[in-house]
Amino acid sequence: MGGERLGHIDDALVKVLFNEREATLPVKADKFPYYRWSDLRSYYLNKLATPINWSH
Repeated sequence: MGGERLGHIDDALVKVLFNEREATLPVKADKFPYYRWSDLRSYYLNKLATPINWSH
């Protein structure tokens, strides 16, 4: 596969499970329980870039 793309990953739909049950996330879902990969990626990249405030 090296370097080949199997389509547009940004268009992929992701279903989130927790203990084999559908889980909700604080991300917009146009087709719940499926989330767009690009929306999830943006959400978590932003979360990782935000410093943690340990003082409270």
